Amino acid sequence: MSFNLRLLEQSKAELADAVEWYETREVGLGRDLLDEVMASFESIERDPTRFVLDESYGGRIVRTCMLRRFPYRMIFEVRKDEIVVLAVAHHRRQPGFWHKRR
Repeated sequence: MSFNLRLLEQSKAELADAVEWYETREVGLGRDLLDEVMASFESIERDPTRFVLDESYGGRIVRTCMLRRFPYRMIFEVRKDEIVVLAVAHHRRQPGFWHKRR
């Protein structure tokens, strides 16, 4: 089964902020982060169920994909016909900040 992946606006903003932050630290590092995130998105689209089951809230099944090089995780929900990226979260960010996102 193939899924379409969609990022919430908040997730897009989190990713853009992270890329910008790394790019200001070292030219090319932001691009490296973006490349790793895009590769993780491709893996999630291919087989979302292989990723760690994170939490379940009111029937919501949420999974997490950890990046290898950067301290970020993609938090996503598999729905009927799509995968929704709820957050692009830094490991030090307050846990559960994304819970109310739909």
